[in-house]
Amino acid sequence: MAEKIHSPHKYLFWGLVFVLVGGLWRLSLMGWFELSWRLMLPGLLIVFGLSLIISGFFRRRPAPQPEAPKSPTGGR
Repeated sequence: MAEKIHSPHKYLFWGLVFVLVGGLWRLSLMGWFELSWRLMLPGLLIVFGLSLIISGFFRRRPAPQPEAPKSPTGGR
């Protein structure tokens, strides 16, 4: 089976990765830094990851196109 380029499972996987890494990064920085700009990047990663998860859930696969019946005369 050929691998799909835009598989919803890849969106879900990378979405979860971004959410987990961003969340852990934000939690670790909250205890060490008080500058808000340093907390923004992990927050953006969390938002980006959540958007990937949502787009993975709602991504629809294209419906298979019905094949045209072939005529025995070669399409005439």
